[in-house]
Amino acid sequence: MEIPYCVFGVIDERIDNFTPPPDAGDSQPFGEFKSEFRNIPIYRLKKKVDFCSECLCNKYCSGFFKNDILKFGLGDLRPITNS
Repeated sequence: MEIPYCVFGVIDERIDNFTPPPDAGDSQPFGEFKSEFRNIPIYRLKKKVDFCSECLCNKYCSGFFKNDILKFGLGDLRPITNS
């Protein structure tokens, strides 16, 4: 769960990258970890990168955790363009 398809390089039904984050409700952390979304702490926010638009999984993949991209970058990841 939570790992984009391009990390594995394959489309596989065992990969679940579209599960919404758990509802943090009123227990969301304060300070630097609080996001602009009431139910999602900043460390649960996701985003898509430029090459996501070329990927076959774009419509059903929710992308990368923002923190992971900032900390680790993209390395040699590429969009999945064939199945």
